[in-house]
Amino acid sequence: MARVSFADVKRVGIALGWIVLYAVIGVALTIGISNMVPGWGGPRWFVFRNGAYEVIAFLVATVVVGKLLNKYSWDRMGWHTQPGGGSCRGCSAGSASAR
Repeated sequence: MARVSFADVKRVGIALGWIVLYAVIGVALTIGISNMVPGWGGPRWFVFRNGAYEVIAFLVATVVVGKLLNKYSWDRMGWHTQPGGGSCRGCSAGSASAR
């Protein structure tokens, strides 16, 4: 008889649970913010306004799930800078590709 270990299945299930929790918190906050804040700027600013709501909501979801519930450090979650201003390089590359 073969022995089967479900340790990997358990780890994958836990990881998927964290992902679903992160998505639920982010989407719920995005919808909540968009319902509470008036439609500033009218229809012309729809994309920018919704983008700002999503950035705020998923930043809060990152803090709640990663920092408060999972107790990970910012470095372990990938929020670290490299010596020599690595984050500035990323911002300039992103803004250059957006043009």
